[in-house]
Amino acid sequence: MSDSPDNPRAVVGGNNPPEPTLIEKMTEAVAPIVKDLDALAVKANALPKTIKSDDENLEVGAVVKEARSISKRVEALRVETKAPIIKAGKDVEAFFSVPADRLARIITTLEERGTAFVNAKAAEERRLREEQARIAREKAEEERRKADAAANAGRVQTAARAEGRAEAAEDQARRLEMAAEKSNADLVRTRGAGGTVATAKTKQDIRIVNFAEADLATLRPYLDRDAVLKAARAWLKVTKGTEALKGFEVFDDVKASYR
Repeated sequence: MSDSPDNPRAVVGGNNPPEPTLIEKMTEAVAPIVKDLDALAVKANALPKTIKSDDENLEVGAVVKEARSISKRVEALRVETKAPIIKAGKDVEAFFSVPADRLARIITTLEERGTAFVNAKAAEERRLREEQARIAREKAEEERRKADAAANAGRVQTAARAEGRAEAAEDQARRLEMAAEKSNADLVRTRGAGGTVATAKTKQDIRIVNFAEADLATLRPYLDRDAVLKAARAWLKVTKGTEALKGFEVFDDVKASYR
């Protein structure tokens, strides 16, 4: 054996066979069950494809019972094999949840502070721009009145200058109004020297304000069919099918049973 540091088996005990993999361990453990399952499959394949008598139905029932017995052994072995893996997974989750939860609390707390700040800042920026736009509009109206008065007095050049100032003020007002309509992100975005960008992110959301009045008919195309069926089965469990439910049918689901 090479004593190269790149050889992981070049250590004391390196001549020992490697530990079997999980698949190899499970294959060995399930081997007796597989043997019984193979024998059961032979019995099942020999059964009639269509049951024509009570005796044949009893033969089928006997194989079903044996299959259930083997199934319980498979399930018990699965649970036994998986238990340490589940525990290890829980241990990993518990270990890393401590720093993860601390970080989540820090992030949530600081983002809540930032949200309050950017909302206030955006509102103030919008208010200031709307106020500046209002002042510009008033200036435009004042300059236009001056232009009209000068024109009426025959002071053409004075009127032209006043009209120019009025148009400039109106243009400024339009730009300020457009700026006031910008998104919160555009209103509050700042970039720090270290590269951090502070901004706002807006997305539409919805919440239930009155569940009794919720328009489920409109939501029908977006409802999960399995979730609706689950709710209907909960309703059936409570009502025992003594009431009618529009769009649903209560029926007796009859299946063969062997014990």
